[in-house]
Amino acid sequence: MNTTTDRGPPWTDAGIAKLREILLEDAMECVARYRTPIPERAELMAWFGSDHLAPLRFCVCAASCGLDHEALREGLLAVLSEQDSEPEALPTAA
Repeated sequence: MNTTTDRGPPWTDAGIAKLREILLEDAMECVARYRTPIPERAELMAWFGSDHLAPLRFCVCAASCGLDHEALREGLLAVLSEQDSEPEALPTAA
């Protein structure tokens, strides 16, 4: 599939797959960082929690990378839960 745009060369399937991979990696890194602002973390957690199917949604990005989105979500939540139980964890928003 090639998607032609008026702004430049068309997107290739490989280019879209790479974009999904980068988006997924960046989202996981951002949500795990303590310095990421709480509103941004909340938005990322909503993205990870959604099962909505669209080209750049969590489930599609995970599948594009050959990953099971449910297993990835569970693993991410386990890591974040462990981090939040540590003394220097971010305070939760009230």
